[in-house]
Amino acid sequence: MCVSNKHVIMTGPRAIVDLGITPVICPKSCNLRDHKISTMKKSIITGTLCCAALLWSMTLSAQSEGTWEGEVVDLSCYVASGAKGAGHAECAKSCVKSGQPMGLLTDDGTLVLLAKDSGDDAPYEALKDLAGEKAEVKGTLSERNGMKMVVVKGSAKAGP
Repeated sequence: MCVSNKHVIMTGPRAIVDLGITPVICPKSCNLRDHKISTMKKSIITGTLCCAALLWSMTLSAQSEGTWEGEVVDLSCYVASGAKGAGHAECAKSCVKSGQPMGLLTDDGTLVLLAKDSGDDAPYEALKDLAGEKAEVKGTLSERNGMKMVVVKGSAKAGP
């Protein structure tokens, strides 16, 4: 005999009355293991589908191809002290060529981390010579937890 929603097999009517559980009569072929497996399969399938939907929605909204224009800044000086512009160009070039991270500061004040494309790092490397100057950057924008990053696929000095 199966016991309602608990899937506990009890023998004898006294045990059921003592627990205050209402018995459910199952067919003779009822097997406790079948109930557990069925419930477990449903849980696994539901959980897998929820995770897949969440990951799919994150990849759709988190990346976009595009072109951005702004000043190439070395992040160590800009974030720490706000250093930018022509007066800071030589320092910025020196910093990014020595390995400091680069960013793009757009005209609206948005700061975007710039990253190398693993397949072609030439456009990223060319941006190092434009530190402290306006540049046009093509690539893939990603965002996570408020941090924006462009994987650089193309770069050029911006027009006047």
